[in-house]
Amino acid sequence: MRPNPMYAVAAATAVVLCTPPTAQAMSAPATGRALTAVTCLLEGSGTYSPGLTNLSPRNVTLNATASGPCLDVRTDKSATGGHSITRRSTVATGSLNQSTCLGASGTLTLTVTWTLDDNTTRTSTATLTLPLANFLEGIPGTGTVANGLFAGATAENNTVFESPLAVAGACGSSTGLQGHKFTSETNILQ
Repeated sequence: MRPNPMYAVAAATAVVLCTPPTAQAMSAPATGRALTAVTCLLEGSGTYSPGLTNLSPRNVTLNATASGPCLDVRTDKSATGGHSITRRSTVATGSLNQSTCLGASGTLTLTVTWTLDDNTTRTSTATLTLPLANFLEGIPGTGTVANGLFAGATAENNTVFESPLAVAGACGSSTGLQGHKFTSETNILQ
């Protein structure tokens, strides 16, 4: 029996959430790779038009929204007036080119609203590239924050569908997968 990928996302998030910021900073690799500044665990839903299938590749428009709590481990919070980020809400739009459920790739534009611990908000936009992947196993993505809060930073994302058997069934139908619920772990690296 194959393990549920949702548990891997939850476990990875739990490790980040339970690791003190000082321990995370001390474990920085010697290669100079950027450290995680903010990690968020989002729940959301999305739609595909036309539906994404396994029957034949097609160009598909994707729209999604997601929100959830964040862990802010930045030591320098001057960009947010000394406040920590507590929540993220995201609207994603984009396209998948000549894709099926088993082999899809594309580009998304993300509009992000960050909620701070004083209930004020900051915004940013990012472009996320989805490399060719089997959407039934998980959807990785990387990109750069284009403007607003964290401009120039790297964004990493890993998304897994809820109800993978229902998703697989929809992918095998003639109308295809037209909507889904998902969980995403997102990281901003600085």
